[in-house]
Amino acid sequence: MSLNEVQVITSIGEQRITAAIGTTAAVKITEVALGDGNGARYTPLASATTLKREKVRAAITRQSMIDRNTWSVTVEFGTDIDQFTLR
Repeated sequence: MSLNEVQVITSIGEQRITAAIGTTAAVKITEVALGDGNGARYTPLASATTLKREKVRAAITRQSMIDRNTWSVTVEFGTDIDQFTLR
């Protein structure tokens, strides 16, 4: 499973994006969180408000627009994080 297959916009995120469309308001995403799915692969639901067993969260350190609908973000995780399988 590639990372692209497990990304999901939550219902709350979709509501904020929808509210910002057509305005000058921005939807600010400041952090990225990763988890291990509690030991099993799963498909995240849009209604989710947490990850299954979040293991690490870090601030976005750099972002750039690739095109109108696509952004690239960089997140740097420290070396003090215990090893885990990303799911």
